[in-house]
Amino acid sequence: MKRRRTLWLIAALVLLALAAAVMWTERPTAGERKDVEFPSYQRDVDWQRLERHRRELVLMSAGRARDKASRDPVLVALSGAAARGSSIVFEVDALADTPIGRMVVDCLEKRPDDPFDEMRRETGFDPREDVDRVGAADDLVVMGGDFSGIGDSPLFAELQKTQRGAATVFTEAGGGGIALWRNEILIAAESSDALDEALGLLAGEIPFDEGAMPESDAYGEIYGSLDVDEAAELFGDDELAQRFGEAADEVKLHVDASEDVAIVADVTGGEAAAMSDLGRALGGAMSLARLKARAEDEDALAELLDFANVDNEGGRIRVEVALPLEFLERHLADCKWMGEGGPPATEPVESGDGGV
Repeated sequence: MKRRRTLWLIAALVLLALAAAVMWTERPTAGERKDVEFPSYQRDVDWQRLERHRRELVLMSAGRARDKASRDPVLVALSGAAARGSSIVFEVDALADTPIGRMVVDCLEKRPDDPFDEMRRETGFDPREDVDRVGAADDLVVMGGDFSGIGDSPLFAELQKTQRGAATVFTEAGGGGIALWRNEILIAAESSDALDEALGLLAGEIPFDEGAMPESDAYGEIYGSLDVDEAAELFGDDELAQRFGEAADEVKLHVDASEDVAIVADVTGGEAAAMSDLGRALGGAMSLARLKARAEDEDALAELLDFANVDNEGGRIRVEVALPLEFLERHLADCKWMGEGGPPATEPVESGDGGV
């Protein structure tokens, strides 16, 4: 549980810290605001990207029948871990081609300690050229790309090497390890069970649940889902957190960064009346938080909330955060958001069991 909480908190903080980091100087005027299109379905570019990701696999159904199917191996490998909790996928190659991606990469490359060069030295691959997507769920991280040149990487120097079908597996004595599948999927796991499960899914040795990581949800430059109980922990209000945990069944996350940055969390539940009540409570809590932030001169939080909206309709709650491109350019292009030595430090987020 602690590891799952850590993974989704990292993903949430990546998005929220980005939003907060660009809002620390001045408030946007009404004239700078504009309508932003939020991700709601697969665009042509999402479908084309998914088609490029797909590979011919032999998958096992719930009835233990094995059949050939064309699927994205990253989503297949993540599906077992995703069924147990939160999951997130970053379409890294697509993000690099967005305005916000180009600004962030440009700032990183201007640093005296270029993190891309350091990763290339330590892992044997260049994230700017060789990685096209990264996914995480439970204690599993799965990367897609071209890893054909990492055989002699320091990453594997002290690991035991074995072959398992189409995968080369590197394990460590304490459990866990890394698997390289067909030189195009890199799987890192904290436990041997998690690594075995991911490889078993790709090999058709254990049943594949397509509903855990459905390809129909693969849209936007970032997408995934949050475990309801873990999402409820975001609320500082215990009563609101309890109501959220009782009413909501699923939280799906999508981010479209193709021009503006549009962040959506779609919350669905079983009982329409309870969801409607929850939506009103969330909207009221956001309005109160906005007023409180302004009263206490918490400018960054107030500005973030100015761009946020709660839509409550038909038993479905949709939380939207829009960051227009003009606003992002004004605050990110000069790289001051990174500070002198890197991105601004953030306070650790304490979980219920004392973890972060």
